[in-house]
Amino acid sequence: MAGSGYNVDADALKQQGKSFVGISSEFGTDTKQSTDKIAACEAAWGTDEVKLIKPLITGYTEVSRDIRLLLPVLQKKLGELGSNLNKIANEYQATEQEQISTLKRAAPEGHA
Repeated sequence: MAGSGYNVDADALKQQGKSFVGISSEFGTDTKQSTDKIAACEAAWGTDEVKLIKPLITGYTEVSRDIRLLLPVLQKKLGELGSNLNKIANEYQATEQEQISTLKRAAPEGHA
């Protein structure tokens, strides 16, 4: 089919991949700082000896725990996304170069 195919800018993919790896790194640093601050706030609540805010503390700590467990997963996935974009760009460039070489070998002398 004439005009079919992909128009991929491998350099742009590599740049985006690099950006996602950077975002992942920054996200990891921010996650650590947030987790430390959340833990400090939770420790400051102390005990609820009069049982006024126990339901709030129970509900909050469960949500807080789940968020803190998922943030490192998100960081990892952002980094993987960046690495995968770079891998795709490299594979595209290799395939494109292979196709160019194949066409040059197949072209009659003087028409390359």
